[in-house]
Amino acid sequence: MARLDAAYRFYLEGDYENALQAFESVVASYPNNFSACRALVFVERCLDKLGRSSEVLTELNDVSAAQAGTWVNTFAKARRTYQYLQRGMYQEALAQAVQTAGSTSDTSLVKFVLYDAGSINWYDLGNKESGEEYYRQLITRFPGDPLSVSGLATLGEATAPSALQQQADTVTEEKQFVLGNYPNPFNPTTTIKLEVPSSGFASLKVYDVLGREVATLVNGIQSVGVHSATFDGSGLSSGVYFCRLTASGLAQVKKMLLTK
Repeated sequence: MARLDAAYRFYLEGDYENALQAFESVVASYPNNFSACRALVFVERCLDKLGRSSEVLTELNDVSAAQAGTWVNTFAKARRTYQYLQRGMYQEALAQAVQTAGSTSDTSLVKFVLYDAGSINWYDLGNKESGEEYYRQLITRFPGDPLSVSGLATLGEATAPSALQQQADTVTEEKQFVLGNYPNPFNPTTTIKLEVPSSGFASLKVYDVLGREVATLVNGIQSVGVHSATFDGSGLSSGVYFCRLTASGLAQVKKMLLTK
């Protein structure tokens, strides 16, 4: 789409004012096209770049009001959940997730909001009973989905844990190196810290719950000592991920949770 491409060019050139107007135009003109949903994410980013982050929730509210019954209307509601989470407004995020789940027939979106509702209750509000209720809804409606697998893992009911899960759950008495990340849960980035015991080749990769590699963060010679790498899960679904460090002939796995 030419208009979306033009908006991207403004953004890449650092012209955030024109980029904002261009992305808003795409949202208004194509509310039932995926391009509008993608443009709405960049509306948020442009406002952030312009130092106007406080306007993001208002923008999302305006889109919802103006585009009732469209794809972008529902997407704007889901983005409000994300923005509330970013601000630590967990009760508001939960209320928005529940409202969105009940107002859309878009199954791909319902999966995420049910998972969000479960995760907000379980991790952020400490209400594991309510968290389990939403996880159960997710698991029942979407059996076998990676998000359902993550829900089962949270509930301690993963029936066939992967080799990565088993390795992450194994605690050894003698730690040859340290691997950890903060924050965890995270959204959308987390910093992974690792301690290499001796100089040499090291590999740090991230995998999803199905064992598929999603990112390579380190792959080369590393000096002895503590290092860090940033994992960005912006383009990934909410759920459990594993970072695996291989160094000095040893391997260690850490479980991470991405919540959106």
